[in-house]
Amino acid sequence: MVTWPAVIKLAEDSELIYIADLAQWQADDCQHHFDTQDRLIDANGLLYVVVQSSEGGNLQTTGESVSLMQFTSWVRAHVSQLGHCCVAKLGFASIAQAIACVAEMDEV
Repeated sequence: MVTWPAVIKLAEDSELIYIADLAQWQADDCQHHFDTQDRLIDANGLLYVVVQSSEGGNLQTTGESVSLMQFTSWVRAHVSQLGHCCVAKLGFASIAQAIACVAEMDEV
């Protein structure tokens, strides 16, 4: 079961897509086609694959998790892509804190 909030990590891009909760995930704007290599990362760092069906994207656990170090590097790349500077200084105590940073940076 996904622990919200979460982000989608696009396989071919530095972009991270912030998803606040299940209701937002189920909204039409979140149900676009995902690549088989795209992953949803929840607040605990657990990885999910998006399986497309006629009802939209269903989430299936991969049984894997991402390290805080790896996730931090993804957040730095995302924030850099948004045009922010000093991304090397970004550091987090948890995946949940890093996801909160993604939400904040997307609002700016």
